Amino acid sequence: MENIASLESIKIKEICYYLLNKGFSITYFGKPWSNIQSNWVYFNTELNTEVLILKFDTDKTLEIHKNDDRKSGLEKGLVDPITKEGVMGLFIK
Repeated sequence: MENIASLESIKIKEICYYLLNKGFSITYFGKPWSNIQSNWVYFNTELNTEVLILKFDTDKTLEIHKNDDRKSGLEKGLVDPITKEGVMGLFIK
């Protein structure tokens, strides 16, 4: 939870606390790739991005990120376009 508190994006932070309170676990916190300088938080669940947007992003500023390349890892989540921080979950095809 200390890592979550360090996030700048209020929306990403709120989503992370919500997921933790629902009982999900963080599987990774940090920079997802060498060309991204912001931290992303990965959870051990598939995220319903549409529901999370309705609940936490009423002004629709978060961007949906989806990687469906099996070689680099399957993930889907939300990224704050200002801070570039993200919250990711499993992407199940």
